[in-house]
Amino acid sequence: MVDKLSYKTQMFFIWYDETDNLVNRKDATKDVDDYAGTTFDLQLKYALDKNFSVDYIFGVFMPGDGIDDQYGDDVAMTNCLTLAWKY
Repeated sequence: MVDKLSYKTQMFFIWYDETDNLVNRKDATKDVDDYAGTTFDLQLKYALDKNFSVDYIFGVFMPGDGIDDQYGDDVAMTNCLTLAWKY
C-alpha cells in the first residue's frame, strides 16, 4: 500500500519586483508593500493499479502586505480532485 501512495508539497514566497504603478487603497499617501504573499500546495496521490490513479490537490494563498494594501487580506483556497486513466 505504501508504494501506491505519494505526496508533493511546495511553498512559494512572492514579492513584487516594482510597485510604482500600484495604488494603496488603504492609504493613498503610502506606497504598496513589496511582499505579495505566500502560496502553499499539497498533492496526495493514490495509484489503485498501473492504469488508474486518484489525486487530490489543496492550495492556499495567504496575502502579504502588498496584496492587503490593494485588495484586503482574504485567504484564497482551491481544492481539486483528479481521476486519471492511462492506457
